[in-house]
Amino acid sequence: MIKKKIIYLGLVGLLGIQTNMMAQEPLTDAPSNKTSISKNTETQNARNAVMALNHMHKSLNKIVLYNDQIILEDEYDNIINNINLTAINDEEIVDLVTRLMDTLSAFKLSELEKKEFEAKYEEDLNDALKTTLIGSGDTIVTMNPVEVLLNTRNAYMNYQQTINSAKEELDRSQWQLKKDAISELNVIRKEFLVTYWKLMKKYNMPDKWRITEKQLTRLVTILKENDENKKFRQLERLKNEFSVSPGYWYELSLAAHRINNKEAALNALAQYESLDDQLLRHNARYGLMLSNKASYLDSVTQKNEIRTILEKIHEVDPINSKSKLFLAIEYELIGDTKMAESLLNENIDDNFLSDLSKKLKLDLYIQEKDLNNYEATIKELLEQQSLSIIEYLNFLGKQPVEILEFDKSTREAK
Repeated sequence: MIKKKIIYLGLVGLLGIQTNMMAQEPLTDAPSNKTSISKNTETQNARNAVMALNHMHKSLNKIVLYNDQIILEDEYDNIINNINLTAINDEEIVDLVTRLMDTLSAFKLSELEKKEFEAKYEEDLNDALKTTLIGSGDTIVTMNPVEVLLNTRNAYMNYQQTINSAKEELDRSQWQLKKDAISELNVIRKEFLVTYWKLMKKYNMPDKWRITEKQLTRLVTILKENDENKKFRQLERLKNEFSVSPGYWYELSLAAHRINNKEAALNALAQYESLDDQLLRHNARYGLMLSNKASYLDSVTQKNEIRTILEKIHEVDPINSKSKLFLAIEYELIGDTKMAESLLNENIDDNFLSDLSKKLKLDLYIQEKDLNNYEATIKELLEQQSLSIIEYLNFLGKQPVEILEFDKSTREAK
């Protein structure tokens, strides 16, 4: 079997921009109806505009205040360069997005630096998952398969710890932004005030929707807090100030999940969804919140509810390899081994933790008593020297009688 759930983090919180807001005009004259539709559309456009600004403003401030190129990469890939520009109605916002993209792209990691970090990150993630799934050193996993899956889920969910570990094992000074980058980004920060002002005049929106530099600095300072309970309490106090910021509700939901406050995590997710955040082309952060929600459900008695959530995750975040690994674990837990295998095969084809995915497939084959695929995968891993003796013994201990007999006959034939 595979293992249950993740929280792989990455910032995303975004704008909800409805793309099909113009209702057809009624066939009969109904001025009051037209006025109502027009007013509602204008209100929604105003909210979408300010959410877009708040979203980008938060990303930019986080980059500057963390002074970290890994944060820059994450914000650029998941937010700034992930925005569906055709969904934005205001030219002022499009201009700001393109200006921000141009500036950030000049300070992104080189391809060599990015590959170095990603390789180290994947190595640490693989080690964390393998230790939980297979055991380490002289240890042989003796838990039942469901326990193993659930524990692997928890190891995978500790995304931020894995990122920090990878950064610390490499040259730490390498990840700091250069002074000229900070200077240029600070210039763009000032442009947000002008854009806010133009759109507030255009839509006559309340000033409380706008997030100030002071508020954002406070938010990022809280996000740096290591005490998770304190972080959650401080974030909760910002509800009124950040009510139209999807990114804030994402951070609050994540903080609540980390301290096992399921009710608060689900409430924050509901607030996020109420903003109808549809601006991102691939919404990894929404997918992460949904992943956490799925982890609260029972894989035996709530299979249908879990499946609905998994389908939504795949819809909003279809190309994320880490998300696919989580989905495979979840599908395995609810008994859909075919879907689990399909997702693992995608990661193998994409060279993301390929060996680990193959080992997870061994669990599937053991459950399905699929002797041929089990033997072929074992043989492949052994030939690649990707399966240790301890790992082999762990899989041997999980095997049903049919596969044990198959192994014996295979060895005798050789």
